[in-house]
Order: sequence, then structure tokens, then C-alpha cells
Amino acid sequence: MSQSMRTELSRVRGLGSAHHGIQHWWMQRLTAIALLPLTVWFIYSVLNITAESADSAIVLQQQAQAYIANPFNALMAVLLVICAFQHLQLGLQVVIEDYVHNATSKFSSLIALKFSCFIIATACLLSIVMIVVR
Repeated sequence: MSQSMRTELSRVRGLGSAHHGIQHWWMQRLTAIALLPLTVWFIYSVLNITAESADSAIVLQQQAQAYIANPFNALMAVLLVICAFQHLQLGLQVVIEDYVHNATSKFSSLIALKFSCFIIATACLLSIVMIVVR
């Protein structure tokens, strides 16, 4: 019978050897909860814009730009992009860690995932800023 050097509190927390598992789990849940109202806002916005400007693509684009130019809508769009890409990155990270067994492939896949999520999210945020400043 071997005795563990871990305290009872550390066993209850369930952090494991990496000491960060619970943070990843909580961030995934928090981004999912944040995405619920943001997704409802997004669907409402898209339906509202398309109902007003069903005539042509140019009118639709102008309506969408005017809608995002509103400070509240711009803030909601920024929050949606940040939460969505953070949630995407966390979820795909778990898939890669669970199903990619080669260490080199796993490492390169995780780097590619983080880099592409960052680049695409930055492009989305820059687009929102350009619409607001315009």
C-alpha cells in the first residue's frame, strides 16, 4: 500500500499532472454559455437585415454595414467573434489531443489550429473595426 504525496484537496480538484485541466473545461463551458445569447442576437440580426433589404445584394450589404456600424451591434459582433473562435479552438484542441497520437503531428496540428483561429478571428475583428470607423 503506497501513500500519495498529494493532499486531499489536490485530489478533489482533479487537476492531474498538468495542473490545468479544469481551467480548459471551465473556459469551454463559459464560452458555450456566452455563445447562447450572442447566437440568438446574431440570428435576430441576420433575419432583421434580410427582411428589410430583400431587393438586391448591394442594398443588403449597405444595410448590414449600417447595422454593424451601430456601437451596440459592433460590440455584440466583437464578443461573438471572440467567444466563437475561443470555443472553436478549445473544442478542436481536445479532439486533436485525443485522436492524434503521433507527437510531432499533434504538436504541429495544435500550432496550426491556434494560428489559424487567431488569424481568422483577427481578420473578422479588423473587418468590424473598419465598418465602424468608415
